[in-house]
Amino acid sequence: MRIRGAIRARDLGMHAADAVLRVHGYHQTPMDLSWLQRASVRPINRAEYQALGENGILQEDERVELIRGFLVRMSPISAEHEWAVGELFDRLREALRGRAVVRMNSAFDLSDDSQPQPDILVFPKGNYRHRLPSKALFLVEIAVTSFSYDRDVKCALYAEEKVPEYWLVDVKKGVVHLYDRPRKGVYSRHRTFRAADDLSPGAFPDIEISVASILP
Repeated sequence: MRIRGAIRARDLGMHAADAVLRVHGYHQTPMDLSWLQRASVRPINRAEYQALGENGILQEDERVELIRGFLVRMSPISAEHEWAVGELFDRLREALRGRAVVRMNSAFDLSDDSQPQPDILVFPKGNYRHRLPSKALFLVEIAVTSFSYDRDVKCALYAEEKVPEYWLVDVKKGVVHLYDRPRKGVYSRHRTFRAADDLSPGAFPDIEISVASILP
């Protein structure tokens, strides 16, 4: 639609998007999205989330996960992240062969409103041909740029759903945070391991993973 009397932005010394709205005394301010924080937003459940993928609404290569009913974009994969995930996956798979299932970047049916994709998921042996794992022995997130999210959001989520043990690898600081003993929605114990230390999962205390071996 052509607007009569349109004003050129450079004539008024203002941004173009603002200028075209200042026609015949009309002015529209930019949209204020803060109302979303106060609105009653309708979350989706896990079945609805899966239907989005099955019906092609979410593409297979879209990196999103379902967290408490909301679709959350996952961080881009860096070389450091990919290397650390691969190294830890290889070591855990070899150490736990025949004792547990170890998967990398696998969807996890954590609850009715959450289906995260932890970097490494360790879960009991069983028949998973037609179902996703819904119980974890422990899981791992590797953080290069996502440390705050993995600590504040993912850690709380896993504790609330009683995941027994959570490893958070902080690549930038070269440490691993180990959270365990979930009680009343929080982990009651938090330990920090540095490059010179070894890690042993609570479910498999006989195996040891060198922190230095999984840090790029």
